[in-house]
Amino acid sequence: MTDLSRRLFLTLGGTALLPAQPAARDARNAAPPGTRTVFPLREWSTRADWEAHAALLRRRVQLATGLWPMPRKTMLMTRPHGRVNHGAFLSDCVLIETWPGLWVAANHYLPAKRSGRIPGILVAHGHWKNGRLEDTDECSTPSLCANLAAQGYAVLAYDMVGYNESDQLPHHFGNTPEEQAWHYGPLGVQLWNSIRMVDFMVSRDEVDRERIGMTGASGGGTQAFLTAAVDERIKAVAPVNMISAHFQGGCDCENGPGLRWGTNNVEAGSLAAPRPQLLVAATGDWTRDVPRVEYPAIRNVYDLYDAGERLTAWQQTAGHNYNQASREAVYEFFHRLWGPPGAPPPKETVGPPPIETLRARRDERPADAPGAEQFFKQWQARCEAATKSLSLAEKRARMEALFGLDVPLGPVFATGSGDNLALTTPAGARIPALLQREGTRGRILLLHHEGAAAAALPLPERDATVLAIDMFQTGAARDERPRGERHFLTFNAADPVCQVQDVLAAVEWLMQRPGEGAVEIISTGPTFLPHLIATALTRPGTLSPSKRTLTEPDAPPSSERYFIPGFLYAGGMRVIRELRAKGA
Repeated sequence: MTDLSRRLFLTLGGTALLPAQPAARDARNAAPPGTRTVFPLREWSTRADWEAHAALLRRRVQLATGLWPMPRKTMLMTRPHGRVNHGAFLSDCVLIETWPGLWVAANHYLPAKRSGRIPGILVAHGHWKNGRLEDTDECSTPSLCANLAAQGYAVLAYDMVGYNESDQLPHHFGNTPEEQAWHYGPLGVQLWNSIRMVDFMVSRDEVDRERIGMTGASGGGTQAFLTAAVDERIKAVAPVNMISAHFQGGCDCENGPGLRWGTNNVEAGSLAAPRPQLLVAATGDWTRDVPRVEYPAIRNVYDLYDAGERLTAWQQTAGHNYNQASREAVYEFFHRLWGPPGAPPPKETVGPPPIETLRARRDERPADAPGAEQFFKQWQARCEAATKSLSLAEKRARMEALFGLDVPLGPVFATGSGDNLALTTPAGARIPALLQREGTRGRILLLHHEGAAAAALPLPERDATVLAIDMFQTGAARDERPRGERHFLTFNAADPVCQVQDVLAAVEWLMQRPGEGAVEIISTGPTFLPHLIATALTRPGTLSPSKRTLTEPDAPPSSERYFIPGFLYAGGMRVIRELRAKGA
């Protein structure tokens, strides 16, 4: 990992301060993004720039889903049953164990006649009432799968958590502070389930593992592009009625703390490049702008690989759907890639199988399969074991990402003077500060839970530069922060995360001031938590040892003031203490 000296670039470079500017609101309070924010879309000028950003985004996906590091895969256990011959295709019910004790219900479709290895297609369903069994004019997953199988594909349609026979867990969970502290929610469980569905498909003797595709509509589209983002075994992807610059998905299974800090689904969809991708859109939902907004933005990334022709967009005049027209657009997409040469684009020729033939048997699931409470405990144990397996550098990298330190916080500027002094960053953070005195023999940063004005602490007699700051939501930095967005933490850092960033920005600013020596932090009261974490995450040699004894709790309280999503998942104070002790 690049250390903070390379990530907190400071441009002050001397003692001068920029002229006083009118006080502005901290952007973290003034304009917090959310699910329905209209995101400006970036254009990438070089492939290297994009690939550096793409690597960051993939790590962010893994972090937000609790899958960094990826869990160890157990032997894939399956319980197939209920095969039915429908003439042009066959269908099976199957239970697939994705985690120890967690079983996902699915339907496996095959052509009735086949020779050699055939392409495989994964189908993730959206939030229609009946999930993988939905069969209406608006959306019919059984029709999609039946026709793909009749066209010569192996197809696997599987449940979201909490749907149909996959009911060991509810569909909505992961919203309590305890769950979020472990990055536990349907987003991560479902992404792992999808990865294991790929494992199932490539394990099949009849399937060509170099021709694995994936499709899904609505929330299933989210699963499709996130799976393609982290699993390169997906060779082609067709998200239907999902990717948008002004709507990012409103369900718990599409959101998790940190998933979209500074990014959006358009960039997530771009992670499939340069693999073939079809964007299916409709004029009557949030994909109405795909031809003129989202498609050109994703095409920009594909063009960096000279692969623009591998990205296709198709739109119809309709509402939110995976209807016959959308399905036939997907058939044509996969046909162009893997269909018989010279054959015309396929249309729907078979009807869906009887729904009763597609219902998996719950009694095939072991009687001791864990419920929701037991599974959460298993998740916690798995996270703790995963943390122990990491090197110190890996623990540091993951903790830095948790605090948003995997992207530049700077350059950091100082504006104003006296009571109007503030440190500012390009992202819009504004940190009110008070330069109590300037000196040449040391640097001191004062932190107080009530802000800079309250930091009247006994100071060393030596001639040191002393700076006090109002960390985020303390002192003069206290401001209204709209938090009405249900998935606020998907897009915005929690207050303590912002406070840690403020401390580190102030430390690096002080290091650019005239004088000698490292920065000594002196803090009081509840300020200890950002102080402790900052000492673990700053670069070696930047901080001098604190002369005060600081309480080090095993975990921060779950109150809003101290709550840090993912902190326990990343090792909590044990890892912070380890990083502080070893100066990693």
